[in-house]
Amino acid sequence: MHINLINNIAFLIALAAIGQIVFARFQKGSRSRQLLLGILFGCVALLGMVNPVNFAPGLIFDGRSIVLSVAGVVGGGLSAAIAASLAAAYRWQLGGIGAPVGVSIILLSALFGVLARQLWSRRAEPPSPLHYLALGVMVQIMQLAAFTQVPNRAGYPFIEQAWWVLLLFYPLATMLLCQFFRNYEQQLVDKTALQAAQAAVAAEERASMQRFHAYFDHSNVGLAITSLDKGWLEVNDALCATLGYSREELTRMTWTELTHPDDLAPDLQQFNRMLAGEIASYAMDKRFIHKDGHTVATRLAVSHVRKPDGSLDYVVAMVE
Repeated sequence: MHINLINNIAFLIALAAIGQIVFARFQKGSRSRQLLLGILFGCVALLGMVNPVNFAPGLIFDGRSIVLSVAGVVGGGLSAAIAASLAAAYRWQLGGIGAPVGVSIILLSALFGVLARQLWSRRAEPPSPLHYLALGVMVQIMQLAAFTQVPNRAGYPFIEQAWWVLLLFYPLATMLLCQFFRNYEQQLVDKTALQAAQAAVAAEERASMQRFHAYFDHSNVGLAITSLDKGWLEVNDALCATLGYSREELTRMTWTELTHPDDLAPDLQQFNRMLAGEIASYAMDKRFIHKDGHTVATRLAVSHVRKPDGSLDYVVAMVE
């Protein structure tokens, strides 16, 4: 008897594990999920009946009432109908004096689960563990009442021996299974919402970068973004045209090489003040040296962006 009870517990654990896979692979409310859950719950109910506790010839006891009520709560009407059909057909085929009562318990357990699901779906708040526990108690009271209908009062010895198991442990098992599936489904919902939010942020970042490059690349003013650590980050076509270099050539050079010698010291003085935090930006008339050697007179404006810790992130230069 104990081996069979342990087997029934193992089947419930397997149900939870395989149910996770079904939940993860198929969308909530999809017909595929409902069909697979129905088959899964039905097969677990069958396994329970293959490994029952026998109280008398034709009178067996297993965990099908837990499985089928949870099928109604978790999978809905279609899943419960499939699971109950499989279980009822097998229980009827087993026969014995308890067959009609066994089939009734199967159908009523599934029905209780479906009705509970429908009732809870109308609530603003999701069902609590106490709701699941109450469902388990109701199903087991129904099962105890059904056993009183076994012919020749054959079900009464079962009631006398097993009532405390049904009313104490079976409702707890129902509650834990329902809560497990609900929590896992909520995790999937939260994960999907997080992924959607991340995708929206990524899309906005891409759109922002596209808008930035549309301005940066097609501006008539020379623009450059540099970093103290990485050097040149971005240069636009206007700056390349102003100085006569290609992007590849320009990014291999330094500002010192490009600057007229007489304008280098004033530029460095202002740049160092900006790095020290004395000024946020600066502008000055500055001469650059074109690739072909002639001087290019420009108006230079330089600003910077700092990291949250206050250190310099990058510098933006505008050359007009």
